[in-house]
Amino acid sequence: MDVRERRAAIRYISSIPVGAALAAICSKKEIHIGNRPGQYCHMAYRKPNSKALRKNRFSEPGRPYLVTTSCLDRQPIFSDQTLGALVAGEIRNSDESNRTFTYAYVVMPDHIHWLFQLRPRQTLSSVIRRVKGRSSFRINQIRQSSGPIWQTGFHDRAVRAEESLETLGNYVIHNPVRAGLVLGADDYPLWDLMWRRHGEPDRG
Repeated sequence: MDVRERRAAIRYISSIPVGAALAAICSKKEIHIGNRPGQYCHMAYRKPNSKALRKNRFSEPGRPYLVTTSCLDRQPIFSDQTLGALVAGEIRNSDESNRTFTYAYVVMPDHIHWLFQLRPRQTLSSVIRRVKGRSSFRINQIRQSSGPIWQTGFHDRAVRAEESLETLGNYVIHNPVRAGLVLGADDYPLWDLMWRRHGEPDRG
């Protein structure tokens, strides 16, 4: 592919609505994001940092958000799936405490993706801070250690009305497959999707 063709391809992909692009990826059409076999890859997102999170950032209750946050220095802490399960438990606790309504999540070795709806009287910062703080405390207890587990900050994207939550959710849970960690989503334990559970076939 020469420079002109590459630029044309970039313009084409940039023009596709996010929901359509994700649908194309999930249906294995010819849109690829660094997913050569054996290469560790994950959902593309901006590097989380506290500067991106302005004070009094607007959060819209009832709006679905896709949030990504990473371990400090991208350490693969959740390669120990016992520790990753603690994070998954705090996400469930957030739902049970009526702070969020989760559509999908996946706990990767060094970061998480979480697709959820923000409940009334909640803010993104307070929800993410609670999950990270509670999971850090429990992980440090088990490891008999201290100090931060997570990077400060997170990346979030408000989901548009025309986007399919089910398509986004399926994209989230297939991150371990694209990363080359497993052959199929059901081979990876640290995910949930409201339209599908482990052991059930993919929805067609």
